[in-house]
Formats: sequence, C-alpha cells, structure tokens
Amino acid sequence: MSLLLTSPVLIYLVVLFARRNHPYLVVICSALLSFLLIAGLLLLYYNTGWVQFGYRFSMDFMVPLMVLLAFAAPKKVTCGMRFLIVLALQVNLYGVYWWHTS
Repeated sequence: MSLLLTSPVLIYLVVLFARRNHPYLVVICSALLSFLLIAGLLLLYYNTGWVQFGYRFSMDFMVPLMVLLAFAAPKKVTCGMRFLIVLALQVNLYGVYWWHTS
C-alpha cells in the first residue's frame, strides 16, 4: 500500500511547500535533510511486507515529515486538506477491517 494512499495529506508537502523566505528556514532545511537521509537509507533495504498495511518503515521518517507539514500547511485548513484527511481515515479504516477479517 502506497504511503501517499495511506496518508495523502503528505501531498501538501509537495504542492504547498513553496514559501521560500521563511523565518524558520534552518529548521525546514534540517527536517528536509534528515528526511532525505533516513528515506535514502530505507530505500536500500528490501522487504516484501506482505503481512502489513501501508509502508511499515515510514514511521522512521514521519517525524521530519510532520515538521515539514506543520510549516507547509496553511493557517486555516482548506477543503482539499480536509478531503485528503478524510480519505486517509477511510483508507486506514479499510486497512483495519482487512487486517481483522483476513
């Protein structure tokens, strides 16, 4: 299961992260660098993950992604972001249902 399917609100990191003159640029660059280093190492590891729902090793780099999401998200939650959060909840509820009925 794709990480962007189980938590599609992370798409906002790519779409809305266009603010260049940010007062916390050091924090943003540090979070981005730590995400890239952790994800780069995890991409070298192969595991089929056939008994899990979602990308199991995403918890390793989720903290830097949440820092980036906190800076990228607008002050008011938009309708698109609400839709993506509800979509993530539905996909993960399906995963819980699938896990307990398999």
